[in-house]
Amino acid sequence: MAIFDNVNITPKEKAQLGLPLPDRLSIFEIYDLWWTNKAAAFIAYLEAMCRAYKEGNLIGERVENYQSNPLDSFRVESLLLKKSPLNHGYTTYCFNVLIHKNDFIAWLDSEGAPKPTGCLLENWWKESELHAEAVASAGSDGQGGTDQTFSKVIQSNKNEFEFSGLLNIPGKVDAWFRVIDDMTRKFHIQNTAIPNETQAWASLWTAPPAGYAITTGKDKGEDCLMMPGVRPLGKRSFDERWKKYTATISG
Repeated sequence: MAIFDNVNITPKEKAQLGLPLPDRLSIFEIYDLWWTNKAAAFIAYLEAMCRAYKEGNLIGERVENYQSNPLDSFRVESLLLKKSPLNHGYTTYCFNVLIHKNDFIAWLDSEGAPKPTGCLLENWWKESELHAEAVASAGSDGQGGTDQTFSKVIQSNKNEFEFSGLLNIPGKVDAWFRVIDDMTRKFHIQNTAIPNETQAWASLWTAPPAGYAITTGKDKGEDCLMMPGVRPLGKRSFDERWKKYTATISG
Protein backbone atom coordinates (compact mmCIF):
# COMPACT_ATOMS: atom_id res chain seq x y z
CA MET A 1 0.00 0.00 0.00
CA ALA A 2 1.58 3.24 -1.18
CA ILE A 3 0.01 5.29 1.62
CA PHE A 4 2.36 3.56 4.10
CA ASP A 5 5.54 3.90 2.03
CA ASN A 6 6.91 6.78 4.11
CA VAL A 7 5.46 5.68 7.44
CA ASN A 8 7.69 3.99 10.03
CA ILE A 9 5.62 1.00 11.13
CA THR A 10 6.63 -2.10 13.05
CA PRO A 11 6.47 -5.65 11.66
CA LYS A 12 3.48 -6.30 13.94
CA GLU A 13 1.65 -3.32 12.46
CA LYS A 14 2.55 -4.52 8.96
CA ALA A 15 1.07 -7.93 9.71
CA GLN A 16 -2.08 -6.35 11.12
CA LEU A 17 -2.43 -4.26 7.95
CA GLY A 18 -1.85 -7.25 5.69
CA LEU A 19 1.46 -5.89 4.38
CA PRO A 20 4.42 -8.15 3.46
CA LEU A 21 6.91 -8.77 6.25
CA PRO A 22 10.69 -8.53 5.74
CA ASP A 23 12.57 -11.80 5.30
CA ARG A 24 14.59 -11.10 8.46
CA LEU A 25 13.15 -10.16 11.85
CA SER A 26 14.74 -9.64 15.24
CA ILE A 27 14.11 -12.25 17.91
CA PHE A 28 11.86 -9.78 19.73
CA GLU A 29 9.89 -9.01 16.55
CA ILE A 30 9.32 -12.75 16.05
CA TYR A 31 8.18 -13.01 19.67
CA ASP A 32 5.90 -9.99 19.27
CA LEU A 33 4.17 -11.62 16.27
CA TRP A 34 4.06 -15.01 18.01
CA TRP A 35 2.58 -13.79 21.30
CA THR A 36 -1.18 -14.04 21.87
CA ASN A 37 -3.30 -13.03 24.83
CA LYS A 38 -4.17 -16.70 25.31
CA ALA A 39 -0.55 -17.66 25.90
CA ALA A 40 0.48 -16.32 29.29
CA ALA A 41 3.76 -18.27 29.28
CA PHE A 42 4.99 -17.08 25.93
CA ILE A 43 8.14 -15.62 27.48
CA ALA A 44 9.33 -19.23 27.31
CA TYR A 45 9.46 -18.96 23.51
CA LEU A 46 11.55 -15.81 23.72
CA GLU A 47 13.93 -17.59 26.08
CA ALA A 48 14.03 -20.65 23.79
CA MET A 49 15.00 -18.57 20.74
CA CYS A 50 17.75 -16.74 22.63
CA ARG A 51 19.13 -19.99 24.00
CA ALA A 52 19.00 -21.67 20.57
CA TYR A 53 20.88 -18.74 19.01
CA LYS A 54 23.49 -18.76 21.78
CA GLU A 55 24.05 -22.52 21.33
CA GLY A 56 24.24 -22.27 17.54
CA ASN A 57 21.03 -24.18 16.80
CA LEU A 58 19.17 -21.12 15.48
CA ILE A 59 21.10 -19.25 12.81
CA GLY A 60 21.05 -15.47 13.05
CA GLU A 61 23.07 -12.37 12.22
CA ARG A 62 24.19 -9.89 14.86
CA VAL A 63 23.34 -6.32 13.84
CA GLU A 64 24.47 -3.61 16.23
CA ASN A 65 22.14 -0.70 16.98
CA TYR A 66 19.15 -2.33 15.31
CA GLN A 67 16.00 -0.30 15.91
CA SER A 68 14.32 -1.05 19.24
CA ASN A 69 11.94 0.59 21.67
CA PRO A 70 13.52 1.30 25.10
CA LEU A 71 10.25 0.31 26.80
CA ASP A 72 10.31 -3.04 25.01
CA SER A 73 13.92 -3.59 26.08
CA PHE A 74 13.08 -2.87 29.72
CA ARG A 75 10.00 -5.10 29.64
CA VAL A 76 11.82 -8.01 28.04
CA GLU A 77 14.83 -7.80 30.35
CA SER A 78 12.54 -7.72 33.40
CA LEU A 79 10.61 -10.78 32.23
CA LEU A 80 13.71 -12.78 31.33
CA LEU A 81 15.58 -12.02 34.56
CA LYS A 82 12.47 -12.64 36.66
CA LYS A 83 12.29 -16.13 35.19
CA SER A 84 16.00 -16.91 35.60
CA PRO A 85 19.19 -14.95 36.42
CA LEU A 86 20.91 -17.16 33.83
CA ASN A 87 19.04 -15.23 31.16
CA HIS A 88 21.25 -12.19 31.72
CA GLY A 89 22.46 -10.89 28.35
CA TYR A 90 19.58 -12.36 26.39
CA THR A 91 18.08 -8.88 25.94
CA THR A 92 20.92 -8.02 23.55
CA TYR A 93 20.09 -11.09 21.46
CA CYS A 94 16.40 -10.09 21.40
CA PHE A 95 17.03 -6.76 19.73
CA ASN A 96 20.36 -7.13 17.90
CA VAL A 97 20.03 -10.56 16.27
CA LEU A 98 18.11 -10.90 13.01
CA ILE A 99 16.71 -14.28 11.98
CA HIS A 100 15.79 -15.21 8.40
CA LYS A 101 12.42 -16.93 8.10
CA ASN A 102 14.08 -19.93 6.37
CA ASP A 103 16.41 -20.40 9.33
CA PHE A 104 13.57 -19.97 11.83
CA ILE A 105 11.54 -22.70 10.11
CA ALA A 106 14.63 -24.92 9.85
CA TRP A 107 15.12 -24.55 13.63
CA LEU A 108 11.50 -25.48 14.36
CA ASP A 109 11.81 -28.47 12.04
CA SER A 110 15.05 -29.63 13.68
CA GLU A 111 13.31 -29.53 17.07
CA GLY A 112 10.25 -31.38 15.78
CA ALA A 113 8.06 -28.35 16.48
CA PRO A 114 5.21 -27.29 14.15
CA LYS A 115 5.03 -23.85 12.63
CA PRO A 116 2.89 -21.52 14.79
CA THR A 117 -0.72 -21.00 13.75
CA GLY A 118 -3.45 -18.69 14.97
CA CYS A 119 -1.05 -15.77 15.40
CA LEU A 120 0.39 -12.95 13.29
CA LEU A 121 3.69 -14.78 12.89
CA GLU A 122 2.23 -17.20 10.33
CA ASN A 123 1.93 -14.22 7.94
CA TRP A 124 5.74 -14.35 7.73
CA TRP A 125 5.66 -17.40 5.46
CA LYS A 126 2.01 -17.71 4.40
CA GLU A 127 2.37 -15.72 1.16
CA SER A 128 5.41 -17.76 0.11
CA GLU A 129 3.64 -21.01 0.87
CA LEU A 130 0.54 -20.10 -1.13
CA HIS A 131 2.68 -19.02 -4.07
CA ALA A 132 4.79 -22.17 -3.91
CA GLU A 133 1.73 -24.41 -3.77
CA ALA A 134 0.23 -22.69 -6.81
CA VAL A 135 3.43 -22.98 -8.82
CA ALA A 136 4.01 -26.56 -7.75
CA SER A 137 0.47 -27.46 -8.72
CA ALA A 138 0.88 -25.84 -12.13
CA GLY A 139 4.27 -27.46 -12.64
CA SER A 140 2.95 -30.93 -11.82
CA ASP A 141 0.38 -30.98 -14.65
CA GLY A 142 1.27 -33.73 -17.08
CA GLN A 143 4.28 -34.91 -15.06
CA GLY A 144 4.59 -38.37 -13.55
CA GLY A 145 5.39 -38.24 -9.84
CA THR A 146 7.91 -40.86 -8.70
CA ASP A 147 10.21 -40.86 -5.69
CA GLN A 148 13.18 -40.15 -7.94
CA THR A 149 11.56 -37.20 -9.78
CA PHE A 150 13.12 -33.78 -9.13
CA SER A 151 11.19 -30.59 -9.83
CA LYS A 152 13.01 -27.44 -10.80
CA VAL A 153 9.78 -25.45 -10.42
CA ILE A 154 9.32 -26.49 -6.79
CA GLN A 155 13.00 -25.98 -6.01
CA SER A 156 13.01 -22.35 -7.05
CA ASN A 157 9.97 -21.44 -4.95
CA LYS A 158 9.44 -23.83 -2.04
CA ASN A 159 13.00 -23.22 -0.85
CA GLU A 160 12.07 -19.61 -0.16
CA PHE A 161 10.43 -20.69 3.06
CA GLU A 162 11.64 -24.18 3.94
CA PHE A 163 14.85 -25.51 2.38
CA SER A 164 18.28 -24.00 1.82
CA GLY A 165 17.96 -23.69 -1.97
CA LEU A 166 21.44 -25.22 -2.36
CA LEU A 167 20.37 -28.75 -3.33
CA ASN A 168 17.92 -30.33 -5.75
CA ILE A 169 14.76 -31.34 -3.90
CA PRO A 170 13.63 -34.93 -4.52
CA GLY A 171 10.03 -35.70 -5.36
CA LYS A 172 9.72 -37.37 -1.94
CA VAL A 173 11.44 -35.51 0.88
CA ASP A 174 12.50 -37.70 3.79
CA ALA A 175 14.33 -37.17 7.08
CA TRP A 176 17.77 -37.79 5.58
CA PHE A 177 17.26 -35.16 2.90
CA ARG A 178 16.40 -32.63 5.62
CA VAL A 179 19.54 -33.58 7.55
CA ILE A 180 21.75 -33.30 4.47
CA ASP A 181 20.13 -30.00 3.48
CA ASP A 182 20.64 -28.54 6.97
CA MET A 183 24.29 -29.66 6.92
CA THR A 184 24.78 -28.05 3.49
CA ARG A 185 23.20 -24.79 4.68
CA LYS A 186 25.49 -24.66 7.72
CA PHE A 187 28.60 -25.50 5.66
CA HIS A 188 27.72 -22.82 3.11
CA ILE A 189 27.24 -20.17 5.80
CA GLN A 190 30.60 -21.02 7.36
CA ASN A 191 32.60 -21.45 4.13
CA THR A 192 30.59 -19.54 1.47
CA ALA A 193 30.71 -22.70 -0.66
CA ILE A 194 28.81 -25.94 -1.10
CA PRO A 195 30.75 -28.94 0.24
CA ASN A 196 32.02 -31.61 -2.09
CA GLU A 197 31.01 -35.23 -1.52
CA THR A 198 33.90 -35.98 0.84
CA GLN A 199 33.40 -32.80 2.87
CA ALA A 200 29.66 -33.42 3.10
CA TRP A 201 30.05 -36.94 4.50
CA ALA A 202 32.77 -35.78 6.90
CA SER A 203 30.52 -32.99 8.17
CA LEU A 204 27.65 -35.40 8.75
CA TRP A 205 29.96 -37.90 10.47
CA THR A 206 31.78 -35.50 12.79
CA ALA A 207 29.34 -32.60 13.30
CA PRO A 208 25.80 -33.48 12.16
CA PRO A 209 23.03 -30.87 12.43
CA ALA A 210 21.59 -30.44 15.90
CA GLY A 211 18.14 -31.66 16.79
CA TYR A 212 18.18 -35.00 14.97
CA ALA A 213 19.99 -37.16 17.59
CA ILE A 214 22.30 -38.56 14.90
CA THR A 215 24.88 -41.17 15.86
CA THR A 216 27.43 -43.13 13.85
CA GLY A 217 28.00 -46.86 13.60
CA LYS A 218 28.03 -49.88 11.32
CA ASP A 219 25.23 -51.49 9.33
CA LYS A 220 26.12 -54.82 7.71
CA GLY A 221 29.79 -53.87 7.96
CA GLU A 222 29.36 -50.47 6.31
CA ASP A 223 29.87 -47.08 7.99
CA CYS A 224 26.47 -45.49 8.51
CA LEU A 225 24.62 -42.64 10.14
CA MET A 226 21.75 -43.51 12.46
CA MET A 227 18.72 -41.54 13.59
CA PRO A 228 15.95 -42.72 15.95
CA GLY A 229 12.99 -44.16 14.05
CA VAL A 230 14.69 -43.85 10.67
CA ARG A 231 16.46 -46.41 8.51
CA PRO A 232 20.30 -46.00 8.75
CA LEU A 233 22.04 -44.10 5.98
CA GLY A 234 25.10 -45.99 4.73
CA LYS A 235 28.02 -44.40 2.90
CA ARG A 236 27.04 -45.89 -0.48
CA SER A 237 23.46 -44.69 -0.12
CA PHE A 238 24.71 -41.25 0.82
CA ASP A 239 26.96 -41.13 -2.25
CA GLU A 240 23.98 -41.94 -4.49
CA ARG A 241 21.83 -39.29 -2.83
CA TRP A 242 24.56 -36.65 -3.01
CA LYS A 243 24.99 -37.14 -6.76
CA LYS A 244 21.26 -36.61 -7.28
CA TYR A 245 21.00 -33.68 -4.88
CA THR A 246 23.88 -31.85 -6.58
CA ALA A 247 23.28 -32.87 -10.20
CA THR A 248 22.64 -30.05 -12.66
CA ILE A 249 19.02 -29.95 -13.74
CA SER A 250 18.50 -28.98 -17.37
CA GLY A 251 15.45 -26.84 -17.88
